[in-house]
Amino acid sequence: MTALQDSAYRRIREMIFRAEIKTGELYSEAKIAELLGMSRTPVRGALAVLSREGLIEISPQRGFCVRLIPKEEMREIFELRLALETKIAVDLAGRVSDVDFAPLTENIERTKAAMVNGNKSQFLEVSTEFHYEIARMAGFHLAVDVLKNLRDKLRILGIAAVTDARHMATVIEEHTLIYVAIQNKDIGQVHDLIRRHLGCTEDRLKEVAEY
Repeated sequence: MTALQDSAYRRIREMIFRAEIKTGELYSEAKIAELLGMSRTPVRGALAVLSREGLIEISPQRGFCVRLIPKEEMREIFELRLALETKIAVDLAGRVSDVDFAPLTENIERTKAAMVNGNKSQFLEVSTEFHYEIARMAGFHLAVDVLKNLRDKLRILGIAAVTDARHMATVIEEHTLIYVAIQNKDIGQVHDLIRRHLGCTEDRLKEVAEY
């Protein structure tokens, strides 16, 4: 990917995740190139990559639209997340004496600040980072990339699922309970809390997607 293609890729991707490029609408290559102040060539390359990643669907001679995740694919994503995140958290709980929990403490405080400020976009970013932080602390660095890839497929729905302070408070409470269970080496609780947390997240996204 050329530097211009990479720039176009990153900017279009963020526009999708911020809902500046909306689901259910058809966009032309020329229109996006105009918005980005670029020629159509790097935009075309960027769209091809986004299509391969499953974020958009391209209709020849017509344009592209944001791809909504089918119900079955969402179920598979959450099954994968459950298996992977449970394994990671259990491993971390098994060696808490060697771990500095400051990054998780800081993450939860930043999430609370985003809730108080009513910043939904920041809340979504920081609360998602909680899951990556657990993987980093457990030494599962490749898993961070896997989790990010799975998360990106659902990120289009994410901001719409963050509706109010009550929902944000629930997420913070669930994260805090997971954090405490890991620190307490309570493997059974770790399993149950992650399953419950991911199940609630899946149900919330299904409501947004209107499955």
